[in-house]
Amino acid sequence: GGFIGSILGGWMLDNWRGHVPFTCSVILASCGAALIPMASSIHQILGSFFLMDFGLGTLICYGNTLCTWANYSNPAPAINILNGGFGAGA
Repeated sequence: GGFIGSILGGWMLDNWRGHVPFTCSVILASCGAALIPMASSIHQILGSFFLMDFGLGTLICYGNTLCTWANYSNPAPAINILNGGFGAGA
């Protein structure tokens, strides 16, 4: 899910402007996370994790790109902090 979300997120970033795809990815990831405790079969759990990872893949793609655009002159420290936060959360 995360791999497909990253690919789709990169495509949306190139073709769409604004915060709508970013917002939709947050909603998808939140819905997937909320559905995990309510799952009653392995297929529902896998579908919930796929939905959550799809949203997070898009969110990570957007987060890295927006962080780079916001710190155009020297993006490396900001990207390291952002991805360090992702790693700490994992």
